[in-house]
Amino acid sequence: MSSKEAWHEWAFWLGGALTVVLIVIQTHLNEKTQKHLETEIATIRRNTESTLRPVGMHILDPRPTAGEPLRINVDFRIVGNGSLKSVFIFPFSPLVTYEKALMDPEAEKTIKRQFSAEVAHQKELISSKTGQDISGGLIFETVQTSALSKEQIEHFFTRKTRLYVLTWSSWKTGDATESNETCQWLQKPTSNDLSKESLVWVP
Repeated sequence: MSSKEAWHEWAFWLGGALTVVLIVIQTHLNEKTQKHLETEIATIRRNTESTLRPVGMHILDPRPTAGEPLRINVDFRIVGNGSLKSVFIFPFSPLVTYEKALMDPEAEKTIKRQFSAEVAHQKELISSKTGQDISGGLIFETVQTSALSKEQIEHFFTRKTRLYVLTWSSWKTGDATESNETCQWLQKPTSNDLSKESLVWVP
């Protein structure tokens, strides 16, 4: 074989090898690009999907009174683009008096069990109903505690009794049913008149 023929053969095999390498690289880049596109699409979907969340709470009774409940307006807003169909909202507001240490885990578990039972009951009630359609803006639901005792009011301002607001909401986006649960509690007020301060709710 002449040197010219050998060079041609070597060039042929080298070209073939480079072609294979380029195909492998291109395939890898295509897979990487596809994964990147899938990630971007998933991110866009998450950012554009609508959900319903509580965005504010307002106590309607500025001075807690023994024998009366506290009424709280819970404001909800659509987060994301679009509208929600068949919306149901259930707020629950227990008062928890801590007999042991503040943030007693058992007391926390108790209210969560109560809330879960109430949500299950609400789901049964709405199973054959259609909720309201929401296209934007604020909506609110009013929830009230049980009637306050004199002791609860005293403890309310010393942190021994804590006010919770838990919410469950449900809606439809297309054929899918979505839901969301939240839990917030009120930091100890500094005044007996709740209208005189900016109340802080802790998630």
